[in-house]
Formats: sequence, structure tokens, C-alpha cells
Amino acid sequence: RVSCGVPTGHCSVSGQFLAPPAPPGPPAVGSEGSGGVVRFMAVGDTRTQPTTFNDLAATMLAAMGQQPSWGSFVLHSGDLVTNGDSAWSWAKEFFDPAVLPAVRRLLSQVPFIACRGNHEHTAVLFREKFPCTYALDPPTALYRSLDYGPLHIVLLDQYSDFFAGSAQLQWLERDLQSALTKKWKLIMMHEPGWTAGGHHNEPHMVAVQELIQPICLTYGVQIVLAGHNHLYARYDVGGVAHLTA
Repeated sequence: RVSCGVPTGHCSVSGQFLAPPAPPGPPAVGSEGSGGVVRFMAVGDTRTQPTTFNDLAATMLAAMGQQPSWGSFVLHSGDLVTNGDSAWSWAKEFFDPAVLPAVRRLLSQVPFIACRGNHEHTAVLFREKFPCTYALDPPTALYRSLDYGPLHIVLLDQYSDFFAGSAQLQWLERDLQSALTKKWKLIMMHEPGWTAGGHHNEPHMVAVQELIQPICLTYGVQIVLAGHNHLYARYDVGGVAHLTA
């Protein structure tokens, strides 16, 4: 676990994160194995109900306290706030220390990796809150990838440049080609291709079935993580686990 601090005006903010596991090899004395295991938590659609989000964050922190390896990172599949173009929504539903103290602790202790949902709207403020290195073609799209130990994670943006032959999907294939040696590959986006209840067979969801699923099969992606429907569901399609969180 790595600790760090950032000065902010008259005070400093401290945080920490868990470094990725070592590459596979002979296990160290007293270790659990050879470094191929990554544990993390995933949530989605925490908008509108900040007290519920805070309770969830407290539960996650308690679980990480019992099993620190769960604190590698948190994935959020979008819809972080009700109106992503409103600074008020971000303040009251995501950052308010009076209402969301556990969320504040979670953000300071665990890398929080989010993708764009439909409630992020133009995503101008989303990009401001998550100033990551996104793919630059086109510059308005918010898709990217990262590695954590043996896991390759891809974040897709279904609300910009998401269609057959688009720059985003061409980038996705190049990105996954470069990650073929990774043991685990996961794609996260907001709207699922297969799920239970809620929304069904809307255009972005059909695109997951028709465009993303074949790419998963070609490049060995094992997990597709999404949200949108405000429930948990799992569909195994051709060996790919489509999870709604």
C-alpha cells in the first residue's frame, strides 16, 4: 500500500492506494500465490440517492478493512450524478462531505475508475472530475484503457463515436490486440448488451450485442461490465460474462 499527500491551500489531503500484484513467478515466503489474482469492487448508477451511495461506500470500506486485497480499485459504470452538466449535482451527490463522508474516505483510499453514463450528459464536468488521458480521436470521446497487474481494463464511451467502423471501435481492436498477453481482459461501459429487467434492446444495447460481443470473442475478453438498469444481472454469452452492476 502506497501513501501520498497533496497540499491544497491551507491544508493537505492524504490518500493511499494498493499497488498491483507482482508479475507471476515463484511465490514469496508466506504469500498466497504467484501474483495472478486481482480483487476489486464494482458499482454503478449511484446518482440521485447520495445517502444510499454513502452507505454503500461505508460497506465497501468495511469489507476492505476485513480483506485489504479488495481495495485494489473501484470500477463505476456511469451515472455518477443526476445531471452531469450541473455543478450542484456533483457537489450534492458526489462530493458533499456532510452527506458523503464515507465516499470521501473511499475516494482518498482507493483508485476510483469511472466511465461515462447517459446522465453525465455532455460530460464536460465528468472530464473535469476525471482528468485522465483519454484517446484523442475524436477529442470529445471519453474512452481509454489501463493495466493493473495481469488485468487489462477498457472504458468505452457509448455516447460519442459508438458505431460500426467508428474511430472508437477501431481503437478498441488495436488496444485489445496490444493486450493479448494479459491474463484477464475487461470492458466497461454504461449500457449492457444482456441484462434482466429495466431497459431492453435499446440502440446502445443492441450495439453491444452486434459490435462489442464479436470483438470480445476475437480478442479473448472475459468480462463486460455495465450498469444502467439499477439491478444486478449476469449473462454468460459465448464464454463472455456480461455483468450488470
